[in-house]
Amino acid sequence: MRILLIVIAAVLALAAAGFGVYLSRSGPEPVTPRAVVSPSPPLPQSAPPPPNAKTVPAPAPFKTMRRETLPEAALERDPHYDTADDAIRILLDDALGRPAKYKALKTREHAGWIYICGEVLETNGEPFDYRRSYLKERALNGQIDNVFCSLMKTGPKGYAPREMSVGSTDNPMESWQKRYNLPERLLQ
Repeated sequence: MRILLIVIAAVLALAAAGFGVYLSRSGPEPVTPRAVVSPSPPLPQSAPPPPNAKTVPAPAPFKTMRRETLPEAALERDPHYDTADDAIRILLDDALGRPAKYKALKTREHAGWIYICGEVLETNGEPFDYRRSYLKERALNGQIDNVFCSLMKTGPKGYAPREMSVGSTDNPMESWQKRYNLPERLLQ
C-alpha cells in the first residue's frame, strides 16, 4: 500500500510539473505538448528606393574618441615614437579626425619630461578650421582656442605621450603637474 501511494504521489508531482505521463492499458505514453507553436510569418521585404530618391552614405566610423585629451586607451598601450614631432603629428591627426600641422610656441624639457604647446594649422599653413574636425560642436559654440599642449616622457625607446590637450580654453599643465608630480622647472 505504501508503494502504491509513493507511485501515485510521484505521478501527480510529475504531472503538476508538466512532465506527466498518460497511463493506458498498453502502458505509459509520453505527454504531447498542448500548444503548437506556429512558425512566425516571414518579414516583409523592403521595397527598393524610388529612382529619384537620394541615397545618403553611412557615416565613417570614428578613428578615436571625441575628446580634447588623449584617450586612456592610448596611454594603456604606451606607444613610443622616434621623435616628439612624430608623436604630436599623429596624436593631433587622431584627435581632430583629419591631417593637421602645428607650430610649436613653447617647448620645455627637463628630467625626462617634455612639454610642448603651440598652435594647430591646416596642412597648407593656414589657421586650422575646427568646424571640419571632431571638435566641430565646440568650435560652433565658440568654446575652442587654436592651441594644443602635449606632455611626453622621454626614454630609451623614444617619446611616450602621457597627455594631450587640443583646443582647450584652460591651461592643462596645472592638473598635469599634480597628476605626474612634474618638476617646477618644466613650468617656467
